[in-house]
Amino acid sequence: MFRNIPEHFLVVTLNHRTVSIDQLYQFSIPEEWMHDLLLAFQSAPSIKEVAGLCTCNRTEFYAAVHSVKDAAHAIVHILSERLGVSLESMRQGMDVIVDAEAVEHLFRLAAGLESMVVGDAQILGQVKAAYQFSESLNLAGKIFHHLFPKAFSMAKRVRHQTGLGKGRVSVSALAVECARQFFVSTDTLVATVVGAGKMGRLSAKYLCDAGCKEIRIVNRSVDKSLQLAQEVGGIAYNFDEIATALAGSQLVISSTAAKSPIITK
Repeated sequence: MFRNIPEHFLVVTLNHRTVSIDQLYQFSIPEEWMHDLLLAFQSAPSIKEVAGLCTCNRTEFYAAVHSVKDAAHAIVHILSERLGVSLESMRQGMDVIVDAEAVEHLFRLAAGLESMVVGDAQILGQVKAAYQFSESLNLAGKIFHHLFPKAFSMAKRVRHQTGLGKGRVSVSALAVECARQFFVSTDTLVATVVGAGKMGRLSAKYLCDAGCKEIRIVNRSVDKSLQLAQEVGGIAYNFDEIATALAGSQLVISSTAAKSPIITK
């Protein structure tokens, strides 16, 4: 019989370092799936606390467990079944981190040290949201309530006591900065942003700050397109108008969760 307090802290991760970017989408978890997925994990006898995080660069789960072997087995098999990805593919791209190394991983992640763009400011909020979602489902207990707040505190210290948090550090910011270096001037630039999610929203705002002449927003949800267009003083397009939006654009930034090409030849 297991004791009440789990003996191990476990991280199961598939990220930009363990899986190629063009394969990572296979392991992406739709937001509406996370609720049922976490409950399925927690139903495994060895798993007592569990949280999940899915970003454009990683899909990973944190768990306070009694048996590392049993918990990892349950997570991998349930995830494989839900995503329709073979166990072989899961195991090839997966990394399992345990105890002290898992705690270090969580701390480094919250501080932005594990991101594709080191110092990424968005990741702290994403980890906080994962923890809060776990709390809302009563899946966070004594271990999580100790570890996650410590990770958040450490992340703030890293940003305040080093230069890591200075400036705009994110994939969206770097994309716009790259564009600014390529074009002689941005005040005559017509730019199209495809996707009005978190990354697309940031890209549009950075383009606005860069002084682009016109920003066009294309998204499957017209309401999101309109909302973002209003925020940046841009023009919203229906998704079936994407060809029209692209025509006359000197710059296109595409950031969607689509599993097939959005912009075709």
